[in-house]
Formats: sequence, structure tokens, C-alpha cells
Amino acid sequence: MFDRFRKELHRHRQRPFLEPVAAACALVGTADGKVSFSERARLDAVVESLYELQLFDPQEVVNSFDEHVVTLAADEHRIIDQIGAALGFDSDAVAAAFDALAE
Repeated sequence: MFDRFRKELHRHRQRPFLEPVAAACALVGTADGKVSFSERARLDAVVESLYELQLFDPQEVVNSFDEHVVTLAADEHRIIDQIGAALGFDSDAVAAAFDALAE
């Protein structure tokens, strides 16, 4: 029981490391507007190579990565909407153009 507690405490202390690594991987993965299979595979390689992340269930790292991808996509849309509005473009036209680029 003591070993399990020690392991959980160690995982808890490493959590602040997991979030920025997942966020950085999401930022790189979304740089071109979409996350490819090879970029997700690279995330797996990062998890396997870092001792601090091996403490976590890989799905937990993937979930954190996915949350950051969603946040980045929402921020990207928000910023583009703001730029379009500042330029006087119709928000529906800006959204359609952005969606066309994402395909």
C-alpha cells in the first residue's frame, strides 16, 4: 500500500510536466492546421522516451494532447474571426474560407 501511495505521489508531482509537453506537441501538430497520424505516432514516441511521462497511462497523455488540440483550434478560429471583422468581412464568409483551407 505504501508503494502505491509513493507511486501516486510521484505521478502527481510529474503532472505539471505532462501538461506543457502535451501542449507543445499539440502546437507542433496543429501548425499546418491538422494533426496527422505520423504526428500522433510521434507523440507516442515522446511518451516512451521521457521517464516522467512513462509514469502515466498513455491514454492520459493522449487525452491531454487532444484537449490542447481542441483549444488551439478554437483560438485559431477566434483570432481569424477577429481579423476578418477588423477588415470588414462577413463572419460567415470568413468561416467558409477558413474551413476550405482546413480541408
